[in-house]
Amino acid sequence: YKQIGNSRAGLKLFNLDALNEADGGKVYLTAGEFDSILLSQTGFHSASLFKDDEPLPPEVLDKLKRFTVRILIDSDQSGDRRAAQVMEVLTRAGIKAERLELPGEMDATDFIKQILKDKK
Repeated sequence: YKQIGNSRAGLKLFNLDALNEADGGKVYLTAGEFDSILLSQTGFHSASLFKDDEPLPPEVLDKLKRFTVRILIDSDQSGDRRAAQVMEVLTRAGIKAERLELPGEMDATDFIKQILKDKK
C-alpha cells in the first residue's frame, strides 16, 4: 500500500509502484486489491483504488500519463458510478482511458478468472 496526499487518512493505493516497471502501453486500474493481484500474477501491470469517494491525486495522474489506462471495475451500479468518475478525471487530465465492459453485473474477479481459465 502507498499513502498519497496530505489528508490524515490519505488515499491508499495498492500496487502503484508496480507501474514503475511498466514501459508504457496499457495498465489496468481496478477497484480491489485482489483484482490487481490476479492481473499482476498474469503479467499485466495494474494498481487498485480503495475509497470510492476519493479523487485521484495529481501524483497518481502524473504516473498514469504515459499509459493507456484500462478501467476494470465491477459492472454493478456502484462500479459503474466509480468507473465513470475515474474516466472523467483521467480524460480531463489528458490520459487515454477506456473502460472494460463486463457482461451483465459480472464481478471483475470472476471476469479475470474466466480469462485465465480460457487461456489454459
